[in-house]
Amino acid sequence: FTRISEDFLKAKPTVDVLTARRDLDPAAYAGFAMGWVGQGATILGGCCEVGPEHIAHLAKRLRAEGHEIV
Repeated sequence: FTRISEDFLKAKPTVDVLTARRDLDPAAYAGFAMGWVGQGATILGGCCEVGPEHIAHLAKRLRAEGHEIV
C-alpha cells in the first residue's frame, strides 16, 4: 500500500482561499433549501460558509410550513 499523507490530521486550516460568503444570506439559503424539500429532500444541512444563522433561519421556515425538526 502507498503511504497516505497525515497532513489532514494537523490542527490547522487546510484551505486558505475560503472567505465569508456575501452572496448567500440566511434567507437566500433557506429559499434554496426549501426548493430541495419541495423536490423530496428529507435531510438538510450546510457546509462551506453556511453557518448557524443559516440553519436557524431554515429551521424557522421549515416549522412555519409545518415540517417537523428532529
